[in-house]
Parts: sequence; C-alpha cells; structure tokens
Amino acid sequence: MMSYKNILGAGLLFLVAGCQTTPQQTFANPGGDVSLVFFREKNFSASLKDAEVFVDGIQVCAIPNGGDCRSNTTAGKRTLKIDATFTVGYFSRSYTFESGKTYRFNISADNTQLIAGLAGAGIGSLVGGDVGGLVGGTAAEVGVYEANKNDTSVSNGVFKMEALDN
Repeated sequence: MMSYKNILGAGLLFLVAGCQTTPQQTFANPGGDVSLVFFREKNFSASLKDAEVFVDGIQVCAIPNGGDCRSNTTAGKRTLKIDATFTVGYFSRSYTFESGKTYRFNISADNTQLIAGLAGAGIGSLVGGDVGGLVGGTAAEVGVYEANKNDTSVSNGVFKMEALDN
C-alpha cells in the first residue's frame, strides 16, 4: 500500500509539471527600417486560434487572443497575410510602406464566416438530409460572397485586418 507521503509527493510532482510554461515560438524578423505593429482584439469567436502573421510569405508572429507583436520590414510594396492553422481561407492585402515609418494594424475575428455558416446550417436543417447539407453549404458560400464581393483583397478566413495609420 502506498503511504500518504508517496501520494503527496506524486501530487506535488504533477502540480509542478502542470505549471511548466511552454516555450514561445520564435519567428523570423525580415529586418528593415519600417516598423510593423499588430494588435489582436480579444474576441470569443476566434479565441482558440492564434492569428499567424506573414510578411511576403514569411511568418513573423503568431498572436494569441488579445495579444500583439512587432516586426520590421523594408520599404516598398509588401503583402501582409493573416491566417490560422487548420482553417480554410485567409486574409491578405498589399501595402506600400515608406522608409522610417511605423504602421499599426488591428486584427479581429471575421464574424462574416461565422454568421454565414450559421445561416447555411439553418437553411440546410430545414431542407434535411444530404440535400440539406449541400443547400446549406451553398447558402453559406453565397452569403460570404455577397458580404465580400466589393473587397479587392483576399478576405475569406477566420481573421480580418485593418490599417490604423492610413
């Protein structure tokens, strides 16, 4: 039989092991004299996903819900992309940056996807069966298209972004 000291010791070991922090990922900083600052709004609908930020295809950070990050790049036209692991779609837009300036961006959940999905699910459940699933999925895609049809950037993911300094 196990003594209470052994049980207490094992419990303490599990407690200490549970308090270990996971190391933060390190990402490339492309460098340059243009500063980029990304703020992520705290939002329940995308709270489990990190907003992965890319500058010209290079991941520079992964921002948790309510977090922020800073990176640098060089002046000129650069493409910023916001994505999330294991999701379909992404946000992408090109910006022209001037040397020596700081640019700030706000990242938020794109609830258009959530609303369209819920509307599609409702329509699909009314129809029922396999046909209902097809009808619901099509309705969701049409809803997203209608909401974003005048937008020239790619914006069909979990997150969207707006420039705060332009």
